[in-house]
Amino acid sequence: MPTFTVEAMDAKGKRIRTDIEAGSANDAIAKVKSKGYKPMNVKEKAGHAAEPAPTAAATATPPPPGTQRAAAPPPIAAGENCCFVSQFAALLDGIQYAQPSVTKVGGVTEFVKVAALVRERGAKLAPHSPYFGPGALATLHLLAALTDSARFEYFYLWPDAWLYGERLAPRGGELPVPSAPGLGADPDPEVLRRFRAD
Repeated sequence: MPTFTVEAMDAKGKRIRTDIEAGSANDAIAKVKSKGYKPMNVKEKAGHAAEPAPTAAATATPPPPGTQRAAAPPPIAAGENCCFVSQFAALLDGIQYAQPSVTKVGGVTEFVKVAALVRERGAKLAPHSPYFGPGALATLHLLAALTDSARFEYFYLWPDAWLYGERLAPRGGELPVPSAPGLGADPDPEVLRRFRAD
């Protein structure tokens, strides 16, 4: 049975490195995950790159970092749960679309760093943005500022009230970028009052 060297991160963000006997890279990753660690990189002990993870149209668990991009479809999109530019750096060779979430990567500054890395590495930006509030507005501004071709991920639902009124309601497939200062819109005070948690 081959041995894989797995680099992972614990819940406090501390990096670990361990050798695991497993039938495949995916099995090694599963063993590390079962211990509560987040895998960052996996290689066969002999130093050869591990086999790529099974392809899918989108996956919440990215393929093992260091895997090569597939030349043929389906493209792989991942990264919606990554929190740091270093995590994107580890997975970009195995995906075609990076999905940073401005609310999970630490805000605008880290998102911009991720976008620059994505561009440098030849992948495409496809932000994760199923939000209805500030996260949606921030994503909309980032897309307008950083790319010509990315699409805004819109989560179709109809809440009891809209925090920003019609600002985040698409019309004819278009979603205009608000031009007011800051995120471009202020929350509706009546909605905040109505849904306040005491």
